[in-house]
Parts: sequence; structure tokens; C-alpha cells
Amino acid sequence: ERLDIMAASSDLTLGTKEDERAAWVRVDDRPEVFRVASKIRAALLTPVTDLRDRRLSHFDRFAIDTATWVDGNITTTVRWDPDVPKWVVVQPENTAIDQRSIAAAAGALAQLRAAAFAPDATFTPSGTSARLVMKDGTRWQLDLAAPEAEGQLVRAKASGRAELFLLDARLVAQLRSAFGR
Repeated sequence: ERLDIMAASSDLTLGTKEDERAAWVRVDDRPEVFRVASKIRAALLTPVTDLRDRRLSHFDRFAIDTATWVDGNITTTVRWDPDVPKWVVVQPENTAIDQRSIAAAAGALAQLRAAAFAPDATFTPSGTSARLVMKDGTRWQLDLAAPEAEGQLVRAKASGRAELFLLDARLVAQLRSAFGR
């Protein structure tokens, strides 16, 4: 297979023979053939679409001031209280949450990564969203659609990103559960 690499002025030709440990590469029209790790061949053949950034968020979880989960008419908001130190429920009052679960959810929301990109631009909001407010006032929001027909993926939109993502429905269930839903 011949690959044109735009960043350099070289062409790579990949050998058709490969085994689990090695592959062969020729650079330009040079007579030498180089033996490389098979992982290099696999990386060179990875479709560009698989290399797209699937991160929906990239925050320091310790920078989160408040986290809110909205599920239709029900809203749960927690705030990090450094004096206690723990997550304190702001809304609804007199509600308890599991500290480990909410800490894990805050960490997951701060470093959220999609399972894949949606194959089309169809998005019907379900009324479920997650909202983060950072200590510096920065805001981030994740809007969710109803689960896909198979129930394994959920379409999602994140503020600051134009793409439509697919999240693992189990992750969404864990996040919802951490907020007492």
C-alpha cells in the first residue's frame, strides 16, 4: 500500500507481508526496505476519522465549583465545600448523596470521552443535561438525547464542540445515579 504523507515530502510504501511482530516499509523510491513494529503499520493504516478528538471535556476535577444534573423537572445541584471537605447538596435541600459516587461522577464529567461520533446530525433533546460551573466562573454543559434503539449508546452535545457524540449508556446511568436519580 502506498501512503502519501503531507507533513513530509516522503512517500511510504507498506509491504503486504506482515506478522504479529513486524511489518516492512520502504521510504520514497529508496532501495532499502525497513523492518518496523507491526504497530507502526497498524497506526499508519488507521482511518483519519478514528483519530478525531472524542473528548467532550477536559477540566481539572478540582476546579469544579458546582455540578448540576437536570432530569426533566428534577434538578440536583452539588457544590464542593473545601471547609468540610465534601460535596454538599445545594438543591434539593435535605438530600443526601454518596460522596464516592459524586466524586467519581465529577471526575468523569471533567474528563468525559465519547465512545464514538454520531453518524448523522440527528439530535432530539431528552431534557437531561449535566452542567458544571468552575471556580473561575467558566461554564460547561452536556445535553443528552434518549438512548439509541439498542439502548447501549446515548447521543450527546457538549458546549464548545460542534460535533454530535455517542456516549456509553452505562456511563450515563452511573452519572445519573451519582446525582441520586
